Amino acid sequence: MEAPALIRPWIHKDVLQLALLSGELGYPATADQVVRRLSQIGGNGAVLVAADRDSDRVLGWIELQVITHLTSDPHLEICGLVVSSEARSRGIGSLLVDAAEKTGREKNIACLRVRSNIIRDRAHEFYTQLGFANVKTSKVFEKAL
Repeated sequence: MEAPALIRPWIHKDVLQLALLSGELGYPATADQVVRRLSQIGGNGAVLVAADRDSDRVLGWIELQVITHLTSDPHLEICGLVVSSEARSRGIGSLLVDAAEKTGREKNIACLRVRSNIIRDRAHEFYTQLGFANVKTSKVFEKAL
């Protein structure tokens, strides 16, 4: 059976759809903000999109970063994952996570990690079904500079 979408790196024509999907995730952004942010991701990061096989319209995206800390070996972190509300429950999120796992293996990284807001019950169920384990609960503190 053919996959419901093609997973590929983002390209410039995707920017508006990336911004719209960021809003669906709860983080509204303009196309200009997305362009600026994409330019700052750097070599340890990647943004992949799930594109419709017929129209090439972006149905979802995943942002990945290799994270290195003094206290642990590097891990690949899913910094964001969203699938368009009209395309959910079609396996697209799973395809994006599969692509993240492949990226981690290609980079010889042994751990894929994701942080998810405590209120996102549907996301928690999704990750659990994909074999992720809840290994830590923490609070996020922030200070404006």
